[in-house]
Amino acid sequence: MRLSTSTCLFAPNRNSDQITPTAEIIDRCYRAGFKVLDMNFCYLTRGKTECAGDDWQFQMEKLRKHTDRLGMEFSQSHLPYYPSLNAVPIADKPGFYEYFKEMMMRAVKASAILGAKWAVVHPFMDTVNVEFENDASLRMNLEFYEPVLDLASSLGVGLAFENMSEYKAERHRRYCSTARELCEVVDAFDSSYVGACWDFGHANNLYPDQSGALKMLGKRLKATHVDDNPKVYDAHTIPYIEGRVNWEQVMKTLTEIGFEGDFTYESHGMTMFAPDELKDAIASFCYKVGMYCLSLA
Repeated sequence: MRLSTSTCLFAPNRNSDQITPTAEIIDRCYRAGFKVLDMNFCYLTRGKTECAGDDWQFQMEKLRKHTDRLGMEFSQSHLPYYPSLNAVPIADKPGFYEYFKEMMMRAVKASAILGAKWAVVHPFMDTVNVEFENDASLRMNLEFYEPVLDLASSLGVGLAFENMSEYKAERHRRYCSTARELCEVVDAFDSSYVGACWDFGHANNLYPDQSGALKMLGKRLKATHVDDNPKVYDAHTIPYIEGRVNWEQVMKTLTEIGFEGDFTYESHGMTMFAPDELKDAIASFCYKVGMYCLSLA
């Protein structure tokens, strides 16, 4: 298990909608100590990042060469997520559904160029045709993601379905917030190119002890999103800051199930409201905490 971080650690900026250039993010992560990265494509559908332009393939090839020169690598990515629980067109956003699908496929191709082996995706929940029907939600995910999987697998990239957050403030439940539902989706595809990504912060609101859920996932677990929170909102901070996740137990369980992926921060809550002048020091601290967590495995 290696320590990794999402590029979102440096991407957002205080009081600005501008995203930090990815080459700069790579350099700053490297100086903080990180050698493994997760490329976050969630900004892509907002027209952000180098992948949004017509020369996206050239830009991704440049980034790959840049990480190679530094002895770094992208082990996973996060594909764009849809601003709706449902994989259906949004009435007040004509054309966005088709654009989203196009950017999803582009992000898959970009992930392959960067060398990522797993691309994290969000499961959908069918609330248009039915309510609280897992079978309908499962069908929706199979129908939407099968062509994505066809492309990804042909490029050597797997899809890792992420457990969703479920907080009281959201006033609804989410399909795949539980490990059992996540296993259901992974198994339904019946492909070695489909696995699970476990977000510890998302799980924190449902599981006082996450070890049982991790054991249920077992070898299905291919990627992680490491973040913590106080069980009230999805804070996306690193371990031990304001959260309640039992990291000692988590690390022990990851070892027990033989997890072969990376311990990957998705902890932009640490930096997104910080002045740029403080971000490098914060990232270095994040690295030290991450290495401490690995020492518990």
